[in-house]
Amino acid sequence: LMARLIPAERRVSLFSLQAALTTASGFFSTLLAGFLSEWVGARWVILFALPFFLLTLPFLVGLPEGQGTPPRLAGRFWIWLRLFLPQAVIGFGAGLVIPFLNLYLREKFGLSYGTTGLVFALSALATGVAMLLQPLLVRRLGKLGAIVFVQALSLPFMAILAWVPWLPLVTVALLIRGALMNAAGPVYAALVMDYLGEDERPGFFLMESALWSLLFALGGVLSGMVQEAWGLVAFNYLFALTLGLYAVGIALWPWTFGRLRAAYRESSS
Repeated sequence: LMARLIPAERRVSLFSLQAALTTASGFFSTLLAGFLSEWVGARWVILFALPFFLLTLPFLVGLPEGQGTPPRLAGRFWIWLRLFLPQAVIGFGAGLVIPFLNLYLREKFGLSYGTTGLVFALSALATGVAMLLQPLLVRRLGKLGAIVFVQALSLPFMAILAWVPWLPLVTVALLIRGALMNAAGPVYAALVMDYLGEDERPGFFLMESALWSLLFALGGVLSGMVQEAWGLVAFNYLFALTLGLYAVGIALWPWTFGRLRAAYRESSS
C-alpha cells in the first residue's frame, strides 16, 4: 500500500522512516513493559497493550488504496523463491536465538525484568537510528551493497554477544547487532520491488511474511528443545549455528540479485 502511494525514487527514504519510527516507539514500549512486569506482573502488561492496537484503526479509515491490480503468482514462483531465499536462511537462524535473547541475558547475567527491558529498549532505539541512516548508505553503496554491508558488519557483534562474559560489552554488542541486522529491512523491501510488478507485490510480501514467520517459529521450536536438553550451555552451539546461517544468507544476497539482474538484462536486450 505504501509503495502504491509513494513514488519509486522515495521508497527507500519512506520505508526507512516508517521502520525507524516503529522501532523508536518500541524503545518506549519495551522500556515501559520491563518496569510494568516488575510492578504489576507480566500478564497485566499484555492487557495494557491491547488498547494501543485499537488506536491504529482510525488512521486506516479513509486511507486511499492507490493504484494496482489483484496479486498473482502464475509463472513467477521461481523468481519469488530466489528473492526470498536469503531471508529464509536468515529467518531460520534468527529463530534459534533471537526469541530467547532476554532469557539468555537474564540467566547468564542475572538481570531483573526492568534492566532487561531497558537493554532491549535501547536496542530498539539504536535500530531506529540505523534505519534513518540507510538512505545515505543506499546513495553511496546502492541498495544491494547497503544490505550486505550492514548485515555483514553485524556478525562480529553477534559473536561478542554470544561468547564475551562482560555485560557492558555484551550490551553494546546487542545494541549494534540489532541495529545493523534490522536496518536492512526497508532497503530489502525497496530492492525487491524493482523486480516485481505492481500486481505481484501484495502477494509476494504476504507470502514472505508467512514463510519468515514459519521458519522463525521452527527455529524457535528447535532451539527450545536444545535448551531444555542442555541448559544455558546450549546457547554456545545455537549462536554458532545462527552465525553460520547468517553468513550464508548474507552471501546469498549478491548471488540472488546478480542472477536476477543478468536475467532482466537478457530479457530486455
